[in-house]
Amino acid sequence: MTYRVYARRFRPRSFDEVVGQSHITTTLKNAISMDKLAHAYLFTGPRGTGKTSTARIFAMCLNCKNGPTPNPCNKCSSCSEIKSGTNLDLIEIDGASNRGIDDIRNLRENIKFQPTSGKFKIYIIDESHMLTQEAFNALLKTLEEPPPHVKIILATTQPHRIPLTIASRCQRFDFRKISTKDIILKLKTIVEEERLNIQEDAFFEIAKISDGSLRDAESILEQIGVFSNGEIKFEDITTVLGIVPQEIVFDVTESLINKDSKKALLLIDRLIEEGKDISQFVSVLIEHFRNLLIAKIAQKGSLDSLIELSKEHINFIIKQSESFSLQDIFYIINVLLNTQELIRRHPYDKILLEISMVKLTQRENLVKLDKILNKLSELTTQNEKTILSIQDMPEKNNFPKGTGEIENTSSFITKKPQAGEKNGKKQIRLETVQSCWSQLIETLKDEKMSVATFLLEAKPLEVNDGSLIVGIPDGLTFHRESLERPENKRLIEEILARFIGYDLKLVFTTFTKDIESNIEIEEIEGETVEDTELELTSKEEIIEEPPVEKNTPQDDSIIKLTLKLFGGRIVKEDKSERGL
Repeated sequence: MTYRVYARRFRPRSFDEVVGQSHITTTLKNAISMDKLAHAYLFTGPRGTGKTSTARIFAMCLNCKNGPTPNPCNKCSSCSEIKSGTNLDLIEIDGASNRGIDDIRNLRENIKFQPTSGKFKIYIIDESHMLTQEAFNALLKTLEEPPPHVKIILATTQPHRIPLTIASRCQRFDFRKISTKDIILKLKTIVEEERLNIQEDAFFEIAKISDGSLRDAESILEQIGVFSNGEIKFEDITTVLGIVPQEIVFDVTESLINKDSKKALLLIDRLIEEGKDISQFVSVLIEHFRNLLIAKIAQKGSLDSLIELSKEHINFIIKQSESFSLQDIFYIINVLLNTQELIRRHPYDKILLEISMVKLTQRENLVKLDKILNKLSELTTQNEKTILSIQDMPEKNNFPKGTGEIENTSSFITKKPQAGEKNGKKQIRLETVQSCWSQLIETLKDEKMSVATFLLEAKPLEVNDGSLIVGIPDGLTFHRESLERPENKRLIEEILARFIGYDLKLVFTTFTKDIESNIEIEEIEGETVEDTELELTSKEEIIEEPPVEKNTPQDDSIIKLTLKLFGGRIVKEDKSERGL
């Protein structure tokens, strides 16, 4: 008898034998029992997860002599022919090689003929995503209204390439990757039937390499079994498949723990001599540090479901994870991911890996984030104390000769706050605020230009009991409303606090420019002087004041206002000209 490989010999013969796809087999069994069969189905999912096998079991259920039934007998002529692939009512089409419009036209011509022996004619189009657009268009009408004796099953690993017009006319079933636990259970059944001896670690390694594909796992088991003559060891898997041994991964990790660059480089050289793939090693190392991260976070009892390794390896991972902080693991994974990307784009894979190993073994211990924040908090407190001590220094200091005077201390300290005492609390003087007002506006321009523009028209008028009275010229209602918005007001208060070292609450009010002029112009006493001249500092010229016949209070106010507007001052005053 011709030898058949494991993947064919141990193919499931009923829905109950399908591994890891109970959500699909239960639905199909119920549909058969309730006589609610669709005319077209779309089976999608990764390779080796049972799409074609499920389609054949479904065909047996429909054409069994006892069918349609969810449990085919597997003994009648129809079931036997479907298992052997000789049934005339089950037509399997390879979508990769029969993808043209002519192939689909032949299907449309043959689909109208009645089945030869069974109740249904069943078409399975494997790798259906390979059909051309014209072939899909030709299939569209058949899928929409097929004859009642026809069932069509499309199988694909790339459902996104199936046109929506096709997919919407099918019932879709998504096959999942098979879990490591289910794969191991199936492999143990095969090992028992084939009378093989295999180490427990080898089961986990085969299941992990298969990446959720039961067919791949069966093929690997068969290949290793032939190599080892029925006595399968973990080392046989690494030898035959060229994968990186877990022990080397552990050794490399130990070199990172001990910061031993020499050992790490020797291990890499050993891998290359054994013909291992550098890119695969980096991937394995990334997965290992992922496991260390899981072991660092998760509880010990839940690691079996999160880390797909043997108990012995899991215990060793737990031990190694204690030597790393979370920040260390994040940093190492980030470096390895960057190395993996560089290896894909450059041919110097060995050099890139060696550089990464030296970088990781020579790394400094990463400080935990909470410790950094605490240190920053301490430094901030010290800086605040330093600022306050500088602010309390006298304006002039007699330093020893050669030391000089303190001219600049900080961009936030422009002048020593002049504070008085009131009810035991320090009070900021108006002069302190005025001295840094222009710098406050400049800083505001970087934070929020609109607020700085509005504040240009405002002037600090008074400091009273923790509040700063800010005046806005009468008529600039929009400016005042904008500055009084909570977010703008809060921003000005925060920046002002940086300059003066104290928190002041802003209170906005309005004022007229005439009042402002009268407030700021000093009173001039009526003394006897001689020649009167008005000196303009901006134009550097003198304007003679026209004589007046009589000195009146109104005249004095006009003079004062003129002086304010033109920036002038009285040099001399002739009392005879003013009638005194």
